[in-house]
Amino acid sequence: MANKTDIQTFEYTVPTKDGAQSIYSVKVVDQNGVVKDSISTSDYAEASKFYETAKAKNPSATVGGSTEKQDESLKKSDASFDNTVGPAPPPADNIEDSSNPGMEEMKGVDAGRPPMSSFNDRNEKFTSNTKKKAVDCDGLPDAQRRLCELPNWEKYSRGISGVFGQKRIQAKINRIDCESELVHRGPDNNAFIVIGNDRSSNELSGYGGKGYTQCDSVDIVAGMGGFKPNQADQSGSPFYTSPNFFLDAARIHISQKTDVDENFNIGLKEGMQTKSKAKSAITVKADNVRLVGRESLVLVTNTDTFNSQGGQIQQWSGIHLMANNDEKGLQPIPVGNNLSKCLHELSKHLESLGKLFHGYLKYQMKYNQVVANHTHIEKFFAKKTLPSLECQFGGQLVNFEQISKTELSILKHLTNLAGFRSNFLTMKGKDYINSRFNKTN
Repeated sequence: MANKTDIQTFEYTVPTKDGAQSIYSVKVVDQNGVVKDSISTSDYAEASKFYETAKAKNPSATVGGSTEKQDESLKKSDASFDNTVGPAPPPADNIEDSSNPGMEEMKGVDAGRPPMSSFNDRNEKFTSNTKKKAVDCDGLPDAQRRLCELPNWEKYSRGISGVFGQKRIQAKINRIDCESELVHRGPDNNAFIVIGNDRSSNELSGYGGKGYTQCDSVDIVAGMGGFKPNQADQSGSPFYTSPNFFLDAARIHISQKTDVDENFNIGLKEGMQTKSKAKSAITVKADNVRLVGRESLVLVTNTDTFNSQGGQIQQWSGIHLMANNDEKGLQPIPVGNNLSKCLHELSKHLESLGKLFHGYLKYQMKYNQVVANHTHIEKFFAKKTLPSLECQFGGQLVNFEQISKTELSILKHLTNLAGFRSNFLTMKGKDYINSRFNKTN
């Protein structure tokens, strides 16, 4: 008996920086579901040529699992490129289905980033949406939906209620797996541990999709498909899903080589000083994340001389606490001991200034007292009187004290203030009050 070969064709849409882009995929699959040859490209002509070549090499092959005569050439948006189910799943999820929104639908909110607004514009009574059904039967094929909607007692008697560790009836997504991936999955859920290559969405994404070496990854995800997983579409046909870093519920992503900030939309698209490109990264993402150290928790940067790609680390990097993904609002974090020392020194300078002014007042009061009590020798015939010796002596004395004490002290005080600013308020200062590396908003 000759081996049965199936040619599978799919057309799907992926988001790019220039908008949505159509991808055409053709696979040649043997009777065991093993892919013998394949192509995924945005060039329709290239995909069409591959399809014709595959048909010529396998004249008895079915197309999309069907034995009906197929068109001799591919036509865009016709049955040749569709989501027909064959022995192996298609290479990307049908992200055009509104029940499983992907990055394309999130473009309006900057690829997954919530629109920023001031807290004054927000509803003070805002609370997270926690009203999802305890048992959600959406996204299931009709037969399984009917089981899901059975009374609890009947589901329990059949061993499908989920109570006491029984299996549950819920939508189990059809994950689109790559040949290079080892996939471990829970028996009745959408929790996965995937060992493969760097991938952020469909087969073409990440450095793995580009064919790079040394881009190994481990992807641990709970709740793939997010709040509305789909096992079947409205017609009952299988619905396929790729990883989605914005929709999936909770994830730990470990990659040897990845663009972590771009993949998770962290910080500004342009100008982020610490943006990571083609380097190893670990990302933890969920609605709420807690890092607990029963005794201590230390966040450390720059412990090595070389990075994971063998390049020498040539710059210091800090830790950024960036609430609301607001990179523009980042400011250096004050260093407690230096700030305390700064304020102490400032208080001493203010105290010195008070003492300087107090000394000046005492000198001026001496002179004022002499002027107030001085006398003149009277002369007849309206002639000029002799100068007051008391005033002359008092003026000379106060001038001497102001020059020798007050003026020199003020000049010294101004010099101290300049040194104070340089030491505490400039980045080159020894006791700069702000962290040179760590920032927060």
